[in-house]
Amino acid sequence: EREATDLRVGDLAFHGHAELLWRVTTATVLGGGLFLVAALALFTFQLVEANRTLGEVDAKIVSAVPTAVPGTAASRVEGQPTMALAILQESVTATQARIDALGSTISGVPPTLDLLRQVSASVPASQDARIDVKELSIAEDAISFKAETDSYESAAKIESGLQRVAIFAGAKKSEEKKVGEFVTFTLNIPLGATDDAAADGGDAPAKEGG
Repeated sequence: EREATDLRVGDLAFHGHAELLWRVTTATVLGGGLFLVAALALFTFQLVEANRTLGEVDAKIVSAVPTAVPGTAASRVEGQPTMALAILQESVTATQARIDALGSTISGVPPTLDLLRQVSASVPASQDARIDVKELSIAEDAISFKAETDSYESAAKIESGLQRVAIFAGAKKSEEKKVGEFVTFTLNIPLGATDDAAADGGDAPAKEGG
């Protein structure tokens, strides 16, 4: 029963602030719940995609190991991406260590090419002593080559020119032989003898003759 003075009837009837607060709270909770569900669905999708991508990367790492690190059996890393990655990292570290060690000794020039350059620079100019190298062998402890020149005197000049360089101080020719208009000979350069030659005063005396 309403009071005669209360004109708010039907939809305009007074319900109080508590009911309005309840409606607002209910709407907020429902909205928050929907947002949470959507966020959870998005996170799940992203997680599945990330795991799929990670699986593909792991498979590529495992398949790359036998090729990148010769001597590693495929069965050793099959299904073990962590081990495969560790093997690759170890190989990279070892390779970098070798590069660093090599760089500190040859200043960027490969040792074989550097030796060839020094030999070429040490022999007399072509107008002074013609030389035609037929066979060349380079090892850790020696260089040797068979060559052809125009005379015994030229062979002696070639030997002498090399002996004047500390690293080739032990150079010695042998097996000289006259073949037609030319002289063939073998020249051996023991690289291990350079320290002794340097200690004796550097340049070794030139040897003339044939």
